[in-house]
Amino acid sequence: MRFHLCAAFYVFWAAVICKTSRAETALLALTVGLVIALEAANTAVENCVDLVTDKYSHLAKAAKDTAAGAVLAAALAAVGVGAAIFADADRPGRLLGYFCASPVKSVLLIVSAGIWIWFVFFAGIKEKSTNTKKERYDE
Repeated sequence: MRFHLCAAFYVFWAAVICKTSRAETALLALTVGLVIALEAANTAVENCVDLVTDKYSHLAKAAKDTAAGAVLAAALAAVGVGAAIFADADRPGRLLGYFCASPVKSVLLIVSAGIWIWFVFFAGIKEKSTNTKKERYDE
């Protein structure tokens, strides 16, 4: 979920820089919203499966894999929508020009990318617990 939220931040930042139309911004918002909603549903499915059974089950694994697959399909569709919108002739140059025009903006991008990497990969990491219930489904 953290990855998708960070990606959404950069998508909407790029949409502001590129001055996307209302329709394009609405399409971006719909696809981002779909990915976030499916990510939440995936979390709910995984938690329900963990609540119902503590033994390994092929059906439990299939339920979790299917929910994760739905998130992946939506994320790939969102990438396609973003590529179609941002691949317009002048938009890549506009993005590059925005960040190259001012060293402050370039530093802001680099610092925000560092924060993004920390938030996605390191924030909230806890020591490994002794509960192996979740590990049974990941095999």
